[in-house]
Amino acid sequence: MDKKRQGDRENNMNSSGIAAVIFSILSIVLGLGIFLGTFAGLILGIIGLIFAIRQRKVNSNSWSTWGIILSIIGILINIAIIILLIQFIRNQIIPIIEQAAQQAQQLQQYAQ
Repeated sequence: MDKKRQGDRENNMNSSGIAAVIFSILSIVLGLGIFLGTFAGLILGIIGLIFAIRQRKVNSNSWSTWGIILSIIGILINIAIIILLIQFIRNQIIPIIEQAAQQAQQLQQYAQ
């Protein structure tokens, strides 16, 4: 009976670490999967890091270590994708919109 209680207690002590690893893996998958998922991936990476740090304070084990490592990787991937997305919008989308606005002005001038 005591071994069962001790096993349950160890599982409860690892729950934050397990959650950290799960959130971190989801963060990486969302960051690599879809561009709009990067914002959700960044949030999940931060949540995973919080859980990993909390696990480290309660019981420093491999779950907390991997949670921290994977969370940092997920956060960095998502930040990199967000930066690339902003650059793409700035260099590709905005010039197209500006060109369309100029063409619309030209058409209005010819119509008058």
